[in-house]
Amino acid sequence: TSMVSALASPHIDEFDGNGSTTAFTLTQTPSANNAANFMVFVDNVYQRFGSSLAYTVNGTTLTFTSAPPSGTKNIQVIQLSQANTLNTVADGAITSAKLSFDPADDATALAIALG
Repeated sequence: TSMVSALASPHIDEFDGNGSTTAFTLTQTPSANNAANFMVFVDNVYQRFGSSLAYTVNGTTLTFTSAPPSGTKNIQVIQLSQANTLNTVADGAITSAKLSFDPADDATALAIALG
């Protein structure tokens, strides 16, 4: 088998602000550390990506330029896609013994049906 990178569905992390913490660990590895990959809200207000704006991301760490206020799950981070690894099977690696049907039987049935 070989490994292929792919993108997964959006993922949401929620955090509790405490007025002093600026760094939060994401539960999924992002596919890219850029603004196009994140939607971040604090107290339902959208935050802009960038070191001179509201936050940055490096690996799995999201860092705010100033600490979000205290609140229960008042920080919501939506990753629009995350890094994902899929296994693929090499060409020619699957034989008829691995299939749940006999391709020859299906071909014969199709030939009979088509006349």
